[in-house]
Amino acid sequence: MRAAGPFVTPRSYRLALTLQERVLRMTIAPRLRARDAGVPLGGAANRVRHPTLGHVAAERLIPGEYAPAGQLQQHVARYAWAFAPCEGRRVLDVGCGVGYGSFLLSWVASDVDAVDRDPVAIDFARSTFHGPRYAVVDGTGGDLPAADVATCFEVLEHVDDPLALCRQLLVAAPRALLSYPNPLFAGPHLNPHHRVDWPLRVLKAALHDAGAREVEVFHQRLGSSFVRSGGPPWGAVWLVSASREAA
Repeated sequence: MRAAGPFVTPRSYRLALTLQERVLRMTIAPRLRARDAGVPLGGAANRVRHPTLGHVAAERLIPGEYAPAGQLQQHVARYAWAFAPCEGRRVLDVGCGVGYGSFLLSWVASDVDAVDRDPVAIDFARSTFHGPRYAVVDGTGGDLPAADVATCFEVLEHVDDPLALCRQLLVAAPRALLSYPNPLFAGPHLNPHHRVDWPLRVLKAALHDAGAREVEVFHQRLGSSFVRSGGPPWGAVWLVSASREAA
């Protein structure tokens, strides 16, 4: 599902993503189905099977239960990237999932509010990762608590109205730190939990429309947790620092 208005995926980009999915369906899909044939579905990680490629995709990582080391390393690196701008500040972690990242932020922040729309994830966070204040909140609504810095890692691609989420983040805090997977590696055609297939330039335009005056882009490469400066089109994950105030 794509946002209305000017913030839509360019037709040429959508065609490239469609072609990619068709090629994968004809080549590696049988191997993916065979590999994941016995993987249990559902659970707290909310595993589902891709309708055409046949592999199993989880909606969230759960340390100690479902957290492949390579993926967890990348996710934790994003929170570590946020340590410096969050140090000593009130932090709002939007789309916190089961709370392990919010817990990491609490090591450096003066205060952490952590919200997610899934009550199952919030219950897990409250019982496991103590320190932050957890609440069930849909980040696309107008009820986010105020903060100095908002973090929102691997969330934007899961919502039906990503532009509304961008706006709410920059209403709640003057600075937002986001991560967003390159659709070439994790678009809705590849991950059934994802809804958004914006290229980077549309994401940057949406953040400017949401009120950001400064937008700085970083990235992680495929299979690497190291956060690098810049936003090349081949980056597997883009990380963005968006500020309402000019530097």
